[in-house]
Amino acid sequence: MSDRHEIEFVHLRGFSELEILFVEPLLENAGVPYYRVEPGMGHYMRLYMAAAPFPIELYVPADRLEEARDLIAFPTEGLDEVEELRELPKER
Repeated sequence: MSDRHEIEFVHLRGFSELEILFVEPLLENAGVPYYRVEPGMGHYMRLYMAAAPFPIELYVPADRLEEARDLIAFPTEGLDEVEELRELPKER
């Protein structure tokens, strides 16, 4: 009988290279484990061209998925109270 504890990881979402610079530290600071997958030749393209053509996919434990989603969600509460944002046209 094995004492190994297996964790089920689920897909959080794909991120651009700029987004990943902000998202990974958020997850690390909250103690949410994750692993990243760069589809195709993404890792090699980054080395060769300094950019990856595909999104970087992040996976988190299934039991921490909602927490991870909350951490990376853009806060929208209270934005209508900011005067500059109230004046923006609605068709955007």
